[in-house]
Amino acid sequence: AQRDGFRSTLMTDDPYAVAKLLSLTMMTPNSTPPKNNKSKPNVNLSQQSEPSLQDNFGNEWSSVLKSWLDVQELVAAGLAERAYESQSQLHAAFNQVFGSSTGNWLVPSLHAVCQSTHRLAQAADRELAGG
Repeated sequence: AQRDGFRSTLMTDDPYAVAKLLSLTMMTPNSTPPKNNKSKPNVNLSQQSEPSLQDNFGNEWSSVLKSWLDVQELVAAGLAERAYESQSQLHAAFNQVFGSSTGNWLVPSLHAVCQSTHRLAQAADRELAGG
């Protein structure tokens, strides 16, 4: 369902819909482990790459989609440090798409990705600090 939602949003060519999709505010944790509980849920992410996904301008988004799905799952599990690692991969993959895109239609998405990376970095720092 998430994969299909990503694909359909991307195909709208709506820069603000894509930005909203890539924004961390779209991801709300279902459960966050209690601070005093050192056990973390075990989340096994798919090691398979995504099939090719191109927008209407010919940009390849499969790496962004794979990382986005990973971030969604890890944030839902309350694993900020691992989510940040996946977000960093998403950020790098998005930068490649952004660099090869024409025009400025992805600027709102660039802002959303940067803000999400920042928020997850802060959450990962808090998680590593024990709280």
